[in-house]
Amino acid sequence: MHENSWMSVGKPEQRIDAMEKAAGTVTYVGDFNAPGLLHAKLVTSTEAHANIQSIDD
Repeated sequence: MHENSWMSVGKPEQRIDAMEKAAGTVTYVGDFNAPGLLHAKLVTSTEAHANIQSIDD
């Protein structure tokens, strides 16, 4: 990209990852695996204004 970003407005830019994305061969962060990697899951409340009474492990 140019040194000054406003100089590229309205002009085509070369996309360095376009061919890999189009072919489906690009590697994303979510594609990596590591030993001992932990995963998390978001759990949202079913109640708008509730108090936590207990947490199960």
